[in-house]
Amino acid sequence: MELESTVHTEINKLNIPNSKILIMPYSEVYPRSERFFDSYFIQISVGSKSSEIVHDVSCSYLDFWYDVENKMISNVNMSLKKNIKGRGFGRGLVEAMESIGKIMDCSSSRIIINTNESFWTYMGYEKKQDYWEKML
Repeated sequence: MELESTVHTEINKLNIPNSKILIMPYSEVYPRSERFFDSYFIQISVGSKSSEIVHDVSCSYLDFWYDVENKMISNVNMSLKKNIKGRGFGRGLVEAMESIGKIMDCSSSRIIINTNESFWTYMGYEKKQDYWEKML
């Protein structure tokens, strides 16, 4: 799968110790949904203590949806533990996500919930009505 190799290539460039990658189609994340979306949930976790690849929110992570039909990155969610903040991990993860989006021919990246306006502004995102967006 082109998406999987692209994600692994971009994340490996970051050289982040103890990182894991999870890629799941919409139908696996929401198996009981009657709606079908041609999209993929992608999570990059850092410092996970889990030996399995799971949707791991016990560590630092960045997750997002790659919407194939609309060619965009959406629902970006990031949480960094205090021990890795300020060391460039967040910036690196966001830049890798944006690079994945560009390679997959996405036109934009959207953040719905934003708790760190200064970070996302620094990363080039602009506030719209109820989301933040950056053209890729």
